[in-house]
Amino acid sequence: MLPQQLPVLDKIKEHKFDWEPYYLNMSEDFIFPNTFKTLREFCLFFSEERTKPEFEIYDAGMLNNLAFLLEKGTLAKSSAEQVEKIIRIGKEHGLEPATPNEAREILALKGIEEIGF
Repeated sequence: MLPQQLPVLDKIKEHKFDWEPYYLNMSEDFIFPNTFKTLREFCLFFSEERTKPEFEIYDAGMLNNLAFLLEKGTLAKSSAEQVEKIIRIGKEHGLEPATPNEAREILALKGIEEIGF
């Protein structure tokens, strides 16, 4: 039994792999390295795979990291460009994407009209 088990692990009845409970429990305080070295490695990997990453900025310091990556490659022009591409790929594989309303329902999201800004 894992000490101080994450509550989500109690809800999972069956794991596909033996390492999953340990990994999930370890992730509670795992720090994802976001160093310039790892960013260079990511850029190389993305370039080799001919893919484009998505960037999420949580504080002003992360803008420096994005500026670093911008010097190393080309970004998608917008989220819409990324969505259009994945829809095209899905359709090429015979998949029909969910509509925005279907996606909200699948993900149990309340929708913009319910947000109290």
